[in-house]
Amino acid sequence: MDAFISLAVHRRWLTVLVSALACFAIASGVVRLVEVDVDFRNHFSKDDPRLVALEQLEETYALSDSLLVVMAPQSGAIFTREALTAVEEMTEQLWQTPFVTRVDSITNYSHSWADGDELFVEVLIDEAAALSQDDLERIKEIALGTEEIAGRFVSRDGRIAGLVVN
Repeated sequence: MDAFISLAVHRRWLTVLVSALACFAIASGVVRLVEVDVDFRNHFSKDDPRLVALEQLEETYALSDSLLVVMAPQSGAIFTREALTAVEEMTEQLWQTPFVTRVDSITNYSHSWADGDELFVEVLIDEAAALSQDDLERIKEIALGTEEIAGRFVSRDGRIAGLVVN
């Protein structure tokens, strides 16, 4: 250890140069001291029966890390203040769930439309509890007439709402 310290002190310019080159090599990625591989497939052989079964399952049903939460109000219609408020609250609660990166629902859908040369984008439903009957009718008309919403966030008959959680 004393010999190393003595060399570093007596040949300080060499020490600085070697240290700078080492830092540059590590920072540029030339030297990969640590590499983390998070793909679980690399821990199994290609012919492992469990991995083969998983790949067959994914081929059949498609890989998806999404969850669909379905809400069906007892009233039978999703386009009421009470039902949309429940969807809005559930959307907000799901955002607080650990490891959730996105929640899509009718209550946070960004609706866009044009008026002349102007383009408008706003949340389709803002504060569902305060919506008027006219607002509810307008939202229903937009939702059931928009292909991105009908069949995805709301059933085509307007009785069920879906929340997509990623």
